[in-house]
Amino acid sequence: MIRTLAYTPSQGLRKVADEESIADLLAQTDIVLWMDIEQPTVDDLNRIRSTFGFHELAIEDVERPHQRPKLDYYDTYRFLVLYAVAREDDTLTPSEVDLFVGQRYVVSVHAMPILDLDEAAQRWMQAAVRLDPGVVSLLYALLDAIVDGYFPALDLIADRVEEIEEAMIARTDVDSLALLFALKKQLIALRRVLAPERDILNGFLHRDWPRMPPSAVTYFQDVYDHVVRAIDSMDTYQDLLSNVLDVHVSLASNRLNVVVKRLTAIATILAVPTIVFSLYGMNFRHMPELEWEYGYPVALVSTLVISLAIAIFLRRRDWL
Repeated sequence: MIRTLAYTPSQGLRKVADEESIADLLAQTDIVLWMDIEQPTVDDLNRIRSTFGFHELAIEDVERPHQRPKLDYYDTYRFLVLYAVAREDDTLTPSEVDLFVGQRYVVSVHAMPILDLDEAAQRWMQAAVRLDPGVVSLLYALLDAIVDGYFPALDLIADRVEEIEEAMIARTDVDSLALLFALKKQLIALRRVLAPERDILNGFLHRDWPRMPPSAVTYFQDVYDHVVRAIDSMDTYQDLLSNVLDVHVSLASNRLNVVVKRLTAIATILAVPTIVFSLYGMNFRHMPELEWEYGYPVALVSTLVISLAIAIFLRRRDWL
């Protein structure tokens, strides 16, 4: 699906019809174009390659997803690989967004519906008024929309961390442990793509392209700060999950120690009857107690008294 928007200071923002020629629009010196392609086909990629003259290596990177975040410099445009956060069945996954940024256009390509066109267009209009009517405002609006999408995901992660923490402390079931490892895996995957984005934005701020007005640098710095904050939050959540796992191991070990201690106490109590009954279970001919009138009740009562005394002693020692 291809959607194209055009902006001029005189006419504002409008949707470009399919029959309009992109080349003719780019010939206008005061126009800025945004072409958004969702779930691109081979024909879509061939079209933008022929229309904008994109290098075959850049198109190849689009065709092969899961690229590392990067910023490539070509003669007349820049190619960025960034990642947004997509949610599928309560699972957070990084979703690739490819941006071709020229002097008066931006082409965004992504496989999943991660960009709200209306919201991004509104951000673009606001940025065009505050910053610059050129491509700088469009690029800022897209980067800001992508980065702002991290924080609802981080809020969801925070809720899950809290739920897992409460569940792991209350009980040590396998389901909670599986959720913990699944969430750690998601955090690792997200951080793996966010960390390079921080370096990209930092390097992007110190390049002389696009030629940003001084006021725009502050806004791009804000996007960079948001990425840094998102990474710091992910590191914090990873540490929390590691601490929860340590607590889980400690609690499980403590519960095991309690069980072993109680079993040991029971075995100690049963040791006396075991010894006595084993002794009198031997078939020796000469055992005086066997012929004594009170031999059986004395042996039985003595066994019970000694066992009870041991049980009381262990109870006072908190072994039972």
